[in-house]
Amino acid sequence: MMKFILGAAAAVAILAACLPRAGASNGPATIPAALQGRWGINEADCDRSRADAKGLMEVGPGTIRFYESRGKLRDLIVADPTRLEADFDFTGEGQTWERRVILDLEGGTLTRRDYGDGAEPTELDYQACTSA
Repeated sequence: MMKFILGAAAAVAILAACLPRAGASNGPATIPAALQGRWGINEADCDRSRADAKGLMEVGPGTIRFYESRGKLRDLIVADPTRLEADFDFTGEGQTWERRVILDLEGGTLTRRDYGDGAEPTELDYQACTSA
């Protein structure tokens, strides 16, 4: 009986060590599926025939792509089905930088906020691109 109790306690301790701590960074993971896809600030951004879609944001499982830059997911802070807070390593136009990005999906609108050196202090609202 004592072996069973000790074995169960060890199993619980191992499982508890694998769970994320509140407020802790979980390292690279996956961006929630509802946030993935092509998002445009305006309808023209979603037109695949345009080469100047500067308001297009493409969100993949571990990346965010813009017109001239790409962010790779580094640390996941919060990932709920409709919310992401994460740190990204960006590259573009020969430069590199880090940003914390928050994405919130509500009522079909994806709102983006960036934090860090050089980040714009604004919110940008995107709509899902429905064109193939």
